[in-house]
Amino acid sequence: MPFVLASTFKIKKKYLSEFNKRVRKHANNCVTKEVGCISFEVSSDRDDPRKFLLYEVFVDESDVAVHMEAAHVKRHLAATNSWIDGKVELVGMMNRIAAPNK
Repeated sequence: MPFVLASTFKIKKKYLSEFNKRVRKHANNCVTKEVGCISFEVSSDRDDPRKFLLYEVFVDESDVAVHMEAAHVKRHLAATNSWIDGKVELVGMMNRIAAPNK
């Protein structure tokens, strides 16, 4: 069953522009380099562009561990971890029930 990992966090203002570039590349890397990563959506808050929601969908829960050990993920986290303003909030780890698309 597809598995969802969702989190929110804020980026320090001075890193916002660079983070926007990096997170787009990171999301693309995850989907193209990881067989188990079905989707990686990045959204920013309309009232606070420093606040992000990451919504990642994996083939199943075991693919999250593979994702976290991937070299491109480790590089991204090492490069951007100090840019986070506060804590990362894990919104949920859940089974995906439906995802209709147009």
